[in-house]
Amino acid sequence: MNALNTESKDNTVEKESKIQTKLVECVQTLYISDNVDEAINRLLQIIGEFYNAERCYIFEFDNDMNIIHNTYEWCAPGVASFRAQLQDVSESAYESDLWDALRAKECFAVSDMEAYREHDARMADLFAEKDVRFFVAAPIVSSGELIGYVGLDNPVHLEIEDAVALMRQIALFVAAEL
Repeated sequence: MNALNTESKDNTVEKESKIQTKLVECVQTLYISDNVDEAINRLLQIIGEFYNAERCYIFEFDNDMNIIHNTYEWCAPGVASFRAQLQDVSESAYESDLWDALRAKECFAVSDMEAYREHDARMADLFAEKDVRFFVAAPIVSSGELIGYVGLDNPVHLEIEDAVALMRQIALFVAAEL
């Protein structure tokens, strides 16, 4: 075995260990706290800080699945919150690949919003209004029904596959609490 393979395996093991540690911290945060809102807000902070992201948030659908509400949001210092602006938003306003993926209970990610613009300029413009250049969303599913999603904006240190895997796990934990 050469030194490059050993280094690559060491990096992979270290990265997986860090992700597992964050998952454990998230689970502990949710299940130890008596206050669900505080626990969810802390969980979003843990994930946002882990990825050095600008925002980490949760959107929940109303009962008819046609209106979404930004119910939780963590923002990095100096980053503007959009939670107040993103209440009672019609799902049709955001009809896109994002909603198609969420309806299929799949994660959705865009690692280069400018490149994505060629595919869906309207959605890219909506994200650009919020200065989102990189986006990851994981569906929150409870009893087989889509109830919302967890989102992460502009993470700095991440590989897309790792983010999707972690966000999928976070969504499962959150579903148990909502």
